[in-house]
Amino acid sequence: MPSESEKAEDYAELDAAWWKEWWAADYSWNGLAKLDEEGAPEKPWIGWSVTPEDKVVEAVAAPAGSRAATLQDFWRWDSEKQLLRDDHQISRIGLLCQEPGHPKFHLAHFPTYWQNSDPSWKTNLHDERWPVLEAELQRLIAFGAATQSGVRGVEGADRRAQLQGSLLRAIPLPHPRPNRESDQRTPTLHLNAAHVRFLSDASFSNANLGPHTNFQDAMFTGIASFYQARFGADAHFQRAIFRKDANFQRATFAGRAYFGHSTFLLNTNFRRTRFTGNAAFHFATFAGTTEFHQAECSHDAYFQNAIFGGQVFFWGTTVARLGYFELAEFRSGAYFQGATVHGGVDFTHARFADVACFQSFKVLLDASFAEVAFSGPAKFDNVNFPNNAKFSNSKFSEDVSFKKASFSGDGRFDRTVFLGAAAFRNAKFTGSAYFHNTIFSGDARFDEARFSASAYFMDAQFLRGFYALAAEYLGGAFFPGTIFGGPSRFGDAQQTGVLGARVLRGARFSETTNFRGAVFKSLADFARCRFPDQAAHRDGAFNGTQFFENVDFKGVERLPFSAFQGALLDKGILIGPDHPKEAQFRDALKDARRAADRDDAITGKSDYNKNRDPDFESRFRDARFAALEAGCGVLKHAMMQTSDRQREQSFYRMELIARRHRPVRSKANPDASVTWWEAFASRLYGWVSDYGGSAMRPLAAALLALPLTFGAITLAAYAIFNQANAHAPAFAPSQGDTVFGALGLAYRNALTPFHAWSESFGSDPGSFAHAFRAATGDIGFDFLLAACHLQSLLSVILVFLAGLALRRKFQIS
Repeated sequence: MPSESEKAEDYAELDAAWWKEWWAADYSWNGLAKLDEEGAPEKPWIGWSVTPEDKVVEAVAAPAGSRAATLQDFWRWDSEKQLLRDDHQISRIGLLCQEPGHPKFHLAHFPTYWQNSDPSWKTNLHDERWPVLEAELQRLIAFGAATQSGVRGVEGADRRAQLQGSLLRAIPLPHPRPNRESDQRTPTLHLNAAHVRFLSDASFSNANLGPHTNFQDAMFTGIASFYQARFGADAHFQRAIFRKDANFQRATFAGRAYFGHSTFLLNTNFRRTRFTGNAAFHFATFAGTTEFHQAECSHDAYFQNAIFGGQVFFWGTTVARLGYFELAEFRSGAYFQGATVHGGVDFTHARFADVACFQSFKVLLDASFAEVAFSGPAKFDNVNFPNNAKFSNSKFSEDVSFKKASFSGDGRFDRTVFLGAAAFRNAKFTGSAYFHNTIFSGDARFDEARFSASAYFMDAQFLRGFYALAAEYLGGAFFPGTIFGGPSRFGDAQQTGVLGARVLRGARFSETTNFRGAVFKSLADFARCRFPDQAAHRDGAFNGTQFFENVDFKGVERLPFSAFQGALLDKGILIGPDHPKEAQFRDALKDARRAADRDDAITGKSDYNKNRDPDFESRFRDARFAALEAGCGVLKHAMMQTSDRQREQSFYRMELIARRHRPVRSKANPDASVTWWEAFASRLYGWVSDYGGSAMRPLAAALLALPLTFGAITLAAYAIFNQANAHAPAFAPSQGDTVFGALGLAYRNALTPFHAWSESFGSDPGSFAHAFRAATGDIGFDFLLAACHLQSLLSVILVFLAGLALRRKFQIS
């Protein structure tokens, strides 16, 4: 709010400019009758003419030879006597006055100071000439009547009292007109008081002011009171200056109210004022406290470029249509709590130097706060934006709060700067929410916020803490390229309290989730978060995301395996002790398969164009399972960083299983990355050892499957080679020593690998190998040696796999 000295300087400047315009307008007696170059009055009495008989009649009924009436004719005309008085007659009753060296003036226009700053009698508000003037004013005002106007102004005869340019100490109320029965109603004032100067307080309290009341360019040097005044159609206060308090409390404007470019140097009161038409305050200046408590406007309200130097209150104000505040400047506190705008509201480029309070503010159409500067705290708690709300490119220098605000249309905060804390707790975004390229220098709180449509935070910067506990992203959640400079808490693993206390769950991501290229410079907490059920909505969610500090996923209901594709975890990841869960991984495989099936259905449509599909590269079976494979690989390396061997092996196993599901290279699919032999080896490895996850499978294979298999192979070879050797005794497979001998050899290969390398193998007459050699010859014996070596090698491998699994199981280093 400006100081008293600043207000005095402002008034002195305005006063000098007002006098300059007043003198330039020339309200001298001769100036009232001055004609322009074409012979038309410079100051016409609109709609009236003077007949050759010096009678004043309406212009539409004027006879030939009549001239257009001037403002001087208004002051000459005596409507009661139907007489156009001459100068002598007017001077005789004391209404014309002239001082030496100065022009002649009517008492109404006589200046208080001459241009050389010398005072006149009019500076004495008790001078004997004042009653004379006010009696004349009372007579003229009494004969005022309603005036019609159109788009271009007054139409027909202007029946208002023509007080333009007058310098008055007051406007007296009229007496009842002659020949009329008096009544108890307040008489109606029909005034054209443009460029009038009120030398003392101007009281119009409870007055009835007729249609088209005109106070344009008026100067109210004292208190101006229009308390409970009633204005007819259209009231004009453009460029009016109110030096002291202006009171319009409970006033009623039946038509439009024009206050454009007006200046209120002290306090202004429009409490409970009713504007039936438009309320126009564009370019107005309010230097003191301004009050619009519970004011009502039935049409549009215009405050473009208005300046509010003191506090301004719009508590409970109602605007039936649109509210315009573009480029308005609020230099002190602005309070709009509980105000209602049934149309849209526009604060584009407005400036709030101090607190801006909009709690429970209601607007039924679009609301624009684009490119607004909020230098003080801003409060939008419980505001309901039923249509689009735009805060793009705005700047909040201090804390701002949107707690429990509702955005039913799009909420645009793109390229907005929050230098203080920004609170969106429990906010509801029914339409899309745009926060891309937004900068949050203070804490950003979105706890329990609900995003029903997509939420866009692309390339946003959270330089301090980011909090979104229990937030719901029911549409897409897009954070690509976002920078999280401080702790980022989509969940909170460190919540503490007494048993039974409320524990906030983590954020919920239901649709496409995208953190690609984001940077987390501090803790990233996703504890208790829930990620999308569909693989297509979570695949590669953290692709290219950099986590410089710990990442906490403890308590997540479902671990989003494929979301970690391409994630960069500098310090590992924290997950719950029950993860990874086999059932969840199987569900992830099914999700990837279903996503691939949906991709086939989408791309199989006749109108599909891959050049118009932003997700083309992530579609089809290979991409879906590749995302799952890569995500498990990232988690595997994260477990490796923390030396969690068991879970490292679990994620490695899942990585291989996911790769196994990718398409195999073939003529029909030559670009597939998995060859047929890799697929075969993978399946064999999985069958034998569950990809290194089982110790029992390789032991069972080494001690049961392999001996039985090689025993059977040995017996078959015995029979085959025996028949080929004509000099050997016949083979008798029914002989028990032959069967048990083959099995014994197979188990010996398993338990004492590579024993067949010894020189004594086959030379002992009582051994099975010796009998085999005798029955099959050298060729058969060579086959037996090869089979024994192969079984020994496979047994060693299987035992190694079993030992490796046991080592991981019990963390043997």
